[in-house]
Amino acid sequence: MLNKIALEEHFGATDPDIVEQSAAHFTADAWPAHRDMLLDIHDDRLRIMDECGIEKAVLSLLSPGIQSLHEPKQAVDWARRLNDYAARQVSRRPDRFASFAALPLQDPDAAVAELRRAVGELGLVGALVNGFSQVGDAETVVYLDDSRYAGFWATVEELGVPVYLHPPTPSTRHSPSWRSAPCWAASPCSAYATTGPGIGLGGRPTPVVAQPPPRPPERSRRTASWADGRRRPPGFLEDPGGGADGTGSAPPLSARASL
Repeated sequence: MLNKIALEEHFGATDPDIVEQSAAHFTADAWPAHRDMLLDIHDDRLRIMDECGIEKAVLSLLSPGIQSLHEPKQAVDWARRLNDYAARQVSRRPDRFASFAALPLQDPDAAVAELRRAVGELGLVGALVNGFSQVGDAETVVYLDDSRYAGFWATVEELGVPVYLHPPTPSTRHSPSWRSAPCWAASPCSAYATTGPGIGLGGRPTPVVAQPPPRPPERSRRTASWADGRRRPPGFLEDPGGGADGTGSAPPLSARASL
């Protein structure tokens, strides 16, 4: 074992049925196999972790996940249930798995309460947020530098846990500078903040991990290779619809191991 730790290891679930969000990313023929990959945690995923020398995987809900659930009550309910599910999976093999929490940022107070519960009661190791949150409808998006999230970021700082920023397909309506770029080219700026090259957190030393690095499409070899299909898994669609409600989950480790 090489003691490697894998991040951004997405999972899905059927109760509630969040896994079907990712169907839009795949052809009809390819989807069943990729659905199985997202739902599997303790079988093929563990086997491939062993093959790749990965000691521990930090699980995270697929994208856009909770952030695309327009109704705050549904977002709160599903986040709680999916975090409970993640904690149960981790409890089966805590030596091999940890998990980030999914948060219902459509309701900032509920997101703070769920982060406290997930970290303090469930033992999750932080949170993963899929860019902006959609509130009320697909085109009403709220970014992470909005003032309503001041209490959330203060809680993150208090708890001392990381927040992993995972980009969804950007909203072309709200990110016009990226309107002509493929979804893989989106800068974190277009997914996380309303303006500027980063997120204003009031000067707090908040531990944040952002993926991918902000760079223009023409300067990213990763962007180019995915955009022209050279490293995209078979059956993986370039843009499942775009707009504010596009999905953005990378293939899970079991799919990427063969790339």
